[in-house]
Amino acid sequence: MAGSTSRIKTIVLGGLFSALVLGATLIRVAPSDKAYFHLGEAVIYATAVVFGRWYGAVAGAIGSALADLLGGYAFWAPVTVIVKGIEGYVVGAIGHEAPPLRAFLAMLAGALVLIAGYGVAAYAFFGVGGLPTEVIGDSLQGAAGIVIGMIASRLLLRATKQYRADED
Repeated sequence: MAGSTSRIKTIVLGGLFSALVLGATLIRVAPSDKAYFHLGEAVIYATAVVFGRWYGAVAGAIGSALADLLGGYAFWAPVTVIVKGIEGYVVGAIGHEAPPLRAFLAMLAGALVLIAGYGVAAYAFFGVGGLPTEVIGDSLQGAAGIVIGMIASRLLLRATKQYRADED
């Protein structure tokens, strides 16, 4: 029975984090005609640092792709599943429950995945002309995600310490 309860917790937490990424991504902080900025990256980064690579990957892939579908960017959804899934996985693999410097480096690696992944996609879809807007926008998005993700992950690590200890 314990294994069944553990699987249910895993599914519920994966759904919860995906929903949090979805919500944080749909709330546009600074909309423009070319791109929009949101808090989705911060949620992916905090989830990955606090709960690990698989939660980061699932939340990033599912929550962000659903935001693309619901927000009118369905064209990007397949790219988003791949890029945000890898991004969340990388952050969690490097920075899960890590001290601040390592968590920062993990988030920086995730931001580089974000920039490179969407840069390659923009180049494939739009040619070299699509690169400047994509790279600049993703760089700002990644930087904001790191700043907010660092704060959120430190707070969540403290707040969930007992819960995570019970899981071990």
